[in-house]
Amino acid sequence: MNERRFSCFLENFLKDRNLAVASLATQMKISNKTIITRILNDKATINNIKSFAEKLQNHFDITDEDRAAIEAAINHEQLPDSVVTARQVLSGLFSKKPEQIPNRLKCTLKNAEECKEEIFLYDEIYNILNYSDGDEYEIFIESVNTLAFTHALFNILHDGKRRKITIHQYFSDTDDVTENIHQLYTLIKLSQYIHYFPYVISPSIINSSRLNIINRTKNKAYLINIYNTTNYTMLEMDVGGTNYAAHTLSEFEILKSCSTPLREGFGSPMDSLPEYLDQMAKLDGYVTYEMKSSPCFGMLPFEVQKALYADSDYLGLGIENPMVQRMYKTMESREKALYQPNGPAKNIVFDKNGMKRFLENGRTSDHVPVFRSLTAKEAVFSLKKLMGNENARIYLLKDDYCVKNNECVLYESNSLIVFDPALGYWDNYSEISVKNKKMLRIMRDFINEEIIKNCCYSLEESKAIINDMIK
Repeated sequence: MNERRFSCFLENFLKDRNLAVASLATQMKISNKTIITRILNDKATINNIKSFAEKLQNHFDITDEDRAAIEAAINHEQLPDSVVTARQVLSGLFSKKPEQIPNRLKCTLKNAEECKEEIFLYDEIYNILNYSDGDEYEIFIESVNTLAFTHALFNILHDGKRRKITIHQYFSDTDDVTENIHQLYTLIKLSQYIHYFPYVISPSIINSSRLNIINRTKNKAYLINIYNTTNYTMLEMDVGGTNYAAHTLSEFEILKSCSTPLREGFGSPMDSLPEYLDQMAKLDGYVTYEMKSSPCFGMLPFEVQKALYADSDYLGLGIENPMVQRMYKTMESREKALYQPNGPAKNIVFDKNGMKRFLENGRTSDHVPVFRSLTAKEAVFSLKKLMGNENARIYLLKDDYCVKNNECVLYESNSLIVFDPALGYWDNYSEISVKNKKMLRIMRDFINEEIIKNCCYSLEESKAIINDMIK
């Protein structure tokens, strides 16, 4: 995000024209070059930047590209710090090369003794979770969602080691913008882990920042308290040997009873899928902002869906099955809602590589396993029909960005749904649903003003790229 500051534009302007600060000041007839130095060091006020930009355009031949860059940089300078931070943090979820997150949390007290070694929280947790290969763990997290901690936990969950880990994470219901940004980042980052269960703590609860890690196999407990952005303490206990360990577990049970779960799902999709489709149909009337690797099954034309159902013998149930008939009715009505004239806008961001895979293998991001793949003709037809939908605005992410498994749909003013499409609707499907209005506003701003404007090709460019793919 720093590359969008006016200082970055000016630095490149000087470099492109082989100008020093002193010579620029002379050409612009500025007697005190300090103003230029302050701009380059990000210490100038917005009024001084605007005044300088106007003089710059009056003294130099400025291209249309330069004018657009100046305007974008000035707009960026006028953003509140909280907005810049939100966009910068959340961009790390979709960037192919996210900024490194420093590991600042260090241990100050361990097992009632001053910690003289430099032990960072990431290393502490990693050592605890690698006590023995194949152990079973349960982790309770209360109001700890710093970026470094979330990143560390994500790396541990995806390091390929054989562990059984269940995570219960409790978030505070807060008006703090930075806290809400970090909570959104954490929810999206960890959502793809099927044994991750997030909750929102009741506002009536005075909560603390701590972790309780239980090694169920070894009957060990590790209580970690976070005191600020740089320090933590750790206490190791036998689960059955102390009242304190049992007391801490009981506290988290009380906390759970006073919290609202954010993960929803069903373990038997065959029975629950019709009801789920009905729930989705109720949300079709909302304006959406969608981040997806490729088209989902619900975006396929109804005639293509019908062919897939028919070729699977209707999920092996036969066309007369009441469940199949109910799904048919819902899918048909959803397509009509998607294509109705002057319907709610669907702002859809696709991953370029995801679109290529869809055309190559004929499978949606959430393809039901028993369905055959789409033929090349069906895949092209599906994309063409979607692109021709007057309600759909389709964007492709630029090469530096990708959706990965962090798919999400923001139903404006209603909810944010986060899910891993690799789990599909067939086996243990689940999703995280966020209804916090403050988080929804942050996410809408991020997708609309950051992702679509700065990380995607334009509507026209995206359409041209997709048309080249389907030739």
